[in-house]
Amino acid sequence: MHARVVTNQIQAGKMDEWLALIRDSVVPSLKEQSGFLGFVALVDRQHDKSIGYSIWADEADLAASEASGSYQQQIAKLGAVLAGPPAREVYELTVVA
Repeated sequence: MHARVVTNQIQAGKMDEWLALIRDSVVPSLKEQSGFLGFVALVDRQHDKSIGYSIWADEADLAASEASGSYQQQIAKLGAVLAGPPAREVYELTVVA
């Protein structure tokens, strides 16, 4: 399995709006993609930061979600609440308990 990890700086006072966009728009779109296994959102309200990570069956499925333009479309949905561009990283998932 692989994970795409996206770290965001959220505009002050926009965390609930970010969470609503993730829950109501981004995750439903992810669920339609081949190989998508799940999504986790971590938030630090005190510092207006979030980490979202999506879990994929394999690296090819993760790469396909980006090649299709889907990743870019999802990030664009969040543009109104982000304080700057997100940081994106990809990791191999090696321990799941």
